[in-house]
Amino acid sequence: TMTVEVTDLPDSEFTVNTNPVCYGQPATFMGTGTNVISWEWDFGDGATFIGNNPQHAFLPPGGSGSFTVELQTENGAGCRDTTSQVIMVFPVPAQDTIEASNGFIICDGDATTLSVDLVAGLSYLWTNGAVTSSITVYGGHQGVTLTTADSCKVVLDPVDVQIIPLPDASWIGTPYICDSGSTTLTALAGGGHTYLWTNQQTGATGTSRDFTIPYNPSFPAQSILLQVTSNDYGCTAESMITVTQVVSPAPDAQITAGDAC
Repeated sequence: TMTVEVTDLPDSEFTVNTNPVCYGQPATFMGTGTNVISWEWDFGDGATFIGNNPQHAFLPPGGSGSFTVELQTENGAGCRDTTSQVIMVFPVPAQDTIEASNGFIICDGDATTLSVDLVAGLSYLWTNGAVTSSITVYGGHQGVTLTTADSCKVVLDPVDVQIIPLPDASWIGTPYICDSGSTTLTALAGGGHTYLWTNQQTGATGTSRDFTIPYNPSFPAQSILLQVTSNDYGCTAESMITVTQVVSPAPDAQITAGDAC
């Protein structure tokens, strides 16, 4: 009499933890059998793997396609079993680059528009929560995630928008003209800047650091616009100065009569 022990086949089922499986993005395969000591994978694209929990990225021509993934398992008794699944691979959004309408270095108070290509079927999610293909920012760090209708994603390289402080537009001088004289104002910003002075009443202009405003009988008050621009980034700040014409008080002369001769 001979006793023959019949052993169950190993459990060859497996799962894919990435849903969906997207072009070029690793998917993890996990054999779920409990009586398995060996796993042999064939991913249907020429790649194989021995062991459990492999990661594999599919690169189908044209960006999408299907692959039959086969798993052969073996238990401790040497029994083998094979199972397979058809894996659909979906396309990912095309790579893109974030562009800036006003550049990535802007003056304080200015804005720049960050944008990527507007593509039908894609959704957008920026770091600040915006869901359009372009956003207007005043500085800071921004990135964007592109997502297809099949939920395949691409995260674009983020960008930093640098804010340049405005130059100093303060000045020194006396904002008064005594009698028929003049006064000179001086911009405090030193080298590395350009200057533009504009007399709003007379139209007179000046481009040096100093600007002289002469007496003008037609304008008892003159508005002087000072614009200071940094040479490195072209940022401009301005000040408005009111120069007032004043008349010096007449001397108060008093004559006291002395004793008569």
